[in-house]
Amino acid sequence: MVFKTINNLPDTFVITGDIHAMWLRDSAAQVWPYLAHIQQDPRLADMIAGLIRRHSACILIDPYANAFNDGPAQSEWQSDSTTMLPELHERKWELDSLCYAIRLAHGYWQSSTDRKPFDAQWLAAMKLVVATMKAQQRKENRGPYSFTRSGSWQADTLACDGWGNPARPVG
Repeated sequence: MVFKTINNLPDTFVITGDIHAMWLRDSAAQVWPYLAHIQQDPRLADMIAGLIRRHSACILIDPYANAFNDGPAQSEWQSDSTTMLPELHERKWELDSLCYAIRLAHGYWQSSTDRKPFDAQWLAAMKLVVATMKAQQRKENRGPYSFTRSGSWQADTLACDGWGNPARPVG
């Protein structure tokens, strides 16, 4: 974990495993058990508030990414056929990544009643989450996201040239 302040606000990057990258889902799940203790430990509350801020910043970089670097860096997945940015470790869209960011934010607020992490950046990220979910319902077209990975096992890439299996409009 890397904890620092940026512009006097907490910022937390949680390394999730043996790879120096942060997955939205995994980082939220890793700190979830600590929510029960944030009333008694202000530093712990700051650390989790920093992770909520980092999740918001990451979602604003790319809501379709599931894993992020701690700043611009190279990734073993840079050659994936999708829109890879230097801040991204992997760009495999997973609905649960965005849902875990929401779950952590709600759990933090319920446990602390602290509203500081829920600023304009967080609101912009949540609006982008809703827009992304609506886009992925694919009511009128195949949507803006596609993903393929060369040389990997079949389940590690989307069918139909990276757009996914055909679907009827949902939602």
